[in-house]
Amino acid sequence: MDAAVRRIEMTYEVRGMREHLTSYDNPAIGQGNIVNDVLFVYNDFGQLTTDYQSHEDAVNPATTPKVQYTYADGAENTVRPMALVYPNGRELHYDYGSTGEMNDAASRVASLIDDDGTTHLVDYSYLGQGSVVEQESPQPNLLYTLVSLTSSNDPDTGDIYAGLDRFGRVKDLRWRNTDSDTDLSRVEYGYNRASNRIWRRNPTDPNAHYDWLYTYDAVQRLKFAERGTLNGMGTAITDPQFTQCWSLDETGNWHKFLQDDDGDATWNLNQSRTSSTANEITNISETAGPNWVTPAYSRAGNMTTMPQPADPTASYTATYDAWNRLVKLVEGVNTVQENEYDGRNFRVIKKSYASGVLDETRDYYFSSNWQVLEERIDGSSTPDRHFVWGRRYIDDLVCRDRSDAGTLDERLYACPDANWNVTALVNTSGAVAERIEYDPYGNTTWLSNSFVVQASSSYEWETTYCSYRFENNTGLFHIRHRVYHPALGTWVQRDPVKYFDGITMSSYVWLNPVSKTDSSGTTSERPYNDPPSTPFVGTSCMISVRCFPVGGGLGNHCGLIIKVDDDIWSIDGTGGNANNFNWVNPPYWGSPHVHGEFVAHPTSTCECLRSQSQKWNDMDIPRNTFGFNSNTSLRCLNQKCGITINWGEFGAPYHYSDLCCAKWGPRDDYSEGCTCLSWTLCYQCPDGF
Repeated sequence: MDAAVRRIEMTYEVRGMREHLTSYDNPAIGQGNIVNDVLFVYNDFGQLTTDYQSHEDAVNPATTPKVQYTYADGAENTVRPMALVYPNGRELHYDYGSTGEMNDAASRVASLIDDDGTTHLVDYSYLGQGSVVEQESPQPNLLYTLVSLTSSNDPDTGDIYAGLDRFGRVKDLRWRNTDSDTDLSRVEYGYNRASNRIWRRNPTDPNAHYDWLYTYDAVQRLKFAERGTLNGMGTAITDPQFTQCWSLDETGNWHKFLQDDDGDATWNLNQSRTSSTANEITNISETAGPNWVTPAYSRAGNMTTMPQPADPTASYTATYDAWNRLVKLVEGVNTVQENEYDGRNFRVIKKSYASGVLDETRDYYFSSNWQVLEERIDGSSTPDRHFVWGRRYIDDLVCRDRSDAGTLDERLYACPDANWNVTALVNTSGAVAERIEYDPYGNTTWLSNSFVVQASSSYEWETTYCSYRFENNTGLFHIRHRVYHPALGTWVQRDPVKYFDGITMSSYVWLNPVSKTDSSGTTSERPYNDPPSTPFVGTSCMISVRCFPVGGGLGNHCGLIIKVDDDIWSIDGTGGNANNFNWVNPPYWGSPHVHGEFVAHPTSTCECLRSQSQKWNDMDIPRNTFGFNSNTSLRCLNQKCGITINWGEFGAPYHYSDLCCAKWGPRDDYSEGCTCLSWTLCYQCPDGF
């Protein structure tokens, strides 16, 4: 186990919000040296205005790189975000359109405008309140559209949204050059009754070699994928080029894996795997193809020996720290990569080695949404790369600026498909610079603009499969909380939320990789047009926290209010001496100590919760640590989404985390109160809602 970080401390400002998050090299409180430090600064509305990010030693506000956030001042009855300031001072402006028009009235972002105040990096057009159906980048004349090019009604749905089927699923996604009026990237989809994709067509490939046909087992796990030329009905592949087949056991482990590399109906790889009761791979054998390295694991479930994704016959040895974060990869006796993390679990430094010798140290600076904004190399204060993230999804990369000649002079726009796989890179002239294709589990094929296979990216491109961050030197994906191995089709660490996302802690997206993503590294999701699991609930919602002193030296008791339109969710809390409080109808008690971001027109209560999850996880509330005096349970009215919250219960993390109690039980050491028996993510809907 790596011991560079032995302790992570959190301090709070007077309103109870997190102020410092500091990593130390000594486990004893008050001892040791600071490894890295983050300082958070807030405005009077409790909004984060600055986060200082020191990758060594304590934050020095005069010199430490920082990310800044500006907001409207409230004079016009809004405190909406106005700009994001990068560590080097670049400003990305959020524009809400003309005063009084729909975007402005709804505080809906109409455009992202660059530092010069005039260059529109992206303009949005919406269907309803929040669904983007067109996205235009004027500089390269690049248009993403789900709208009919002729504005005629689709014969299936009866409206102009030709890119959506009658269930709101993406069926035809186009990236076009509006100057030449040609498709730069286009992907079409077909679905089964479970909304899983059964085929994928790529009309921009002149050879039609990158269409896919998918087959599922009875529980909707992918078992067969074939690439080639899809027939007109989407029922068969002609001229096959590549095939994969999986035999899955009851818990989703790959029992057998077969692969035909060239479509000649001969398996180039015929592999069998065995797994332990912890669903860890215990043996990989083959009757055809190369002999892959069998993984080994630590007692914590971290993969300590793994096959290299680019050459599974060779191995990496991996080292993790006490928080199960991957900190080192070694090939033989040579170090390949080292990683350093701050107290947020953000990877802030990557050291790359060549033949065991340090080749490059890369520093990463993040937004509060865990998005890389700026990269610097070898201690330089000049950025090597900038990333501009859009509003459609957490990993919606609009463009990347890279220093090719000493300045940020190379700009490439990303064109993702409906599962957020980046399929094409477009330069500022509106031409495709490079293409990328993937097998279902993310093994990457680099292509020229004319679909000629390349050995690697000509642009050191890193945002690829599902818009995850691809490590070009290792072949792994760094996806926030965990690291994903595309050749094995599994995570290399156990899920930090345990069995919340399935019956194993290492399988990827419930074995449904062509229809789901996992942007957090903890929970699978359908990133596009997922039908809501709850009815439409209204036009706005806000999450707030109310605290009051319990008395008797027991500290503060906190509860939640979630306001959806005029409905106030019922909140029951047990304070000191079993004092109960309940807010059902306004006016409710007090003013908020902290609150989430206002969300207009949520399609479900869960969307309200999910949309604020990052803000929510950043909240730090004064709380009582005496266990049974800190229980708060939250239920919903009218069968809307319900959730249970705990503040400082015995058995819970001492500091606030994104884990909430899923099941309560009686305490053994107190006659009153209860304890949490199992934990879940706070912002997920429970079963039955």
